[in-house]
Amino acid sequence: MSTNPLACVKTRFAPSPTGRLHLGGLRTALFAYLLAKNHNGKFYLRIEDTDRERFDHTATTDIIESLKWAGLSWEPEVLYQSQRLSIYQDYAHQLVASNHAYRCFCSKERLATLRHNHNSTGYDRACRELSDQTINQSLATNTPYVIRLKTPIHDSIDVVDGILSRISFPAKQLTDPIILKSDGYPTYHLAHVIDDKLTGITHVLRGQEWLSTYPLHQLIWQGLKWTMPTYYHLPLITAKDGGKLSKRNHSVSVAEYRAKGYLPAGLINFLVLLGWSYDDSTTLFSLNELEQCFSPSGLTKSHAIFSLDKLNYLNNHYIQQLSAPEFTQLIRAINPQLYRTSQLNPHHLDKIHLLYQSRLHTISELQTYTQFIHQKDLDYTAIIPAAQSRFSTTELKSRLKLLHTLCSHLDPWQAATIKTQIKATIKSESLKMFDLLMPLRIAVTGRLESPSIIDLCAHMGQAITVNRIEALLTQLKE
Repeated sequence: MSTNPLACVKTRFAPSPTGRLHLGGLRTALFAYLLAKNHNGKFYLRIEDTDRERFDHTATTDIIESLKWAGLSWEPEVLYQSQRLSIYQDYAHQLVASNHAYRCFCSKERLATLRHNHNSTGYDRACRELSDQTINQSLATNTPYVIRLKTPIHDSIDVVDGILSRISFPAKQLTDPIILKSDGYPTYHLAHVIDDKLTGITHVLRGQEWLSTYPLHQLIWQGLKWTMPTYYHLPLITAKDGGKLSKRNHSVSVAEYRAKGYLPAGLINFLVLLGWSYDDSTTLFSLNELEQCFSPSGLTKSHAIFSLDKLNYLNNHYIQQLSAPEFTQLIRAINPQLYRTSQLNPHHLDKIHLLYQSRLHTISELQTYTQFIHQKDLDYTAIIPAAQSRFSTTELKSRLKLLHTLCSHLDPWQAATIKTQIKATIKSESLKMFDLLMPLRIAVTGRLESPSIIDLCAHMGQAITVNRIEALLTQLKE
């Protein structure tokens, strides 16, 4: 555990439920979670559901389920911003009273015309210096209004970031953003500051896409005379070409990777290395190990490049770390229907799956590898030319006949006896192991590669093995 003498560290993850949890969102949650855990602090989950036009109630469920699947836990109460509107409204009017914000009565039509004429989403501050008389008249006639933050018109705003250090933003780059909409709902700018203050958040971790809004949020903190938490703007996750990680080049939601058969341990280990490092050599971390060693000093400035190869390497590592019972239990849970419909009994099906465990980058690959098991009749049309590049047709037929005789009369049907009989046949026929094992592999799996074909045959069963040898011989005669 870190010996950093920080007071109780409180962090949060505050997603907007407008879609499935993004990989970048899980990474942000992970970093915030680890910072809190490393200091024996508290980690909160807050659902920022104030964007009612884009709100998706199924997204909330997906966010919570994805975080739980990844192994993250948080303080018992989940905070929903839509249930706290009066709190935000009160603070927005406090900012108006202290002259840090103002009411804007501009109609939607005027704002649309402004954007069209100036080709900009900026605001011209038309309502910034309205007289009290004008404001009172508008309020008396119930003219709808929003509340906007007053931003400096001249000079610059300096902010300090835990990763990027000191940054200066020219005031001319800022507009007066809306902090409370006419329907009484706050925008992100106001709501997250209020909630961070009221829950005592000490460290805010979020993506660099929010960096341009940082000076606005500092102004709100200062306007309310509150001490700011430390902000960390995390490096973006990009595709190999440096562009934005998107559906065009990769899956982007946690749910998609879960469905493909990535393990929580593999995805967590992968994500923590996208923008953080412990040292120059260590790359394998369990979640528990990360809770002990994570430090924000390891966060990096440069963008993190998404590498599917690295993710697959790490996931393969964690698949291999599963014990036989853990692996088979996982497979049965993911695809129970397979066990109900398979021609093999569950014990032998488990044994075959275990033969492929070390080869898997994702659990879903198992279905592709073992599809031949569940096919009643294999079609050898595509594999025969490859087989004939290794053996003449006469050689292939001859060796399949030897295998047919060997397998038809073998008793008991076990891996050890199959291996012993194959070795005896090889010796008597002056052959090599390849000369019998490759034809046997092609007949039983329809492929040139597989784990131990002797073990596969032992678990596939004698009848299926013999039938497939006969089927390949028949197709070679046609």
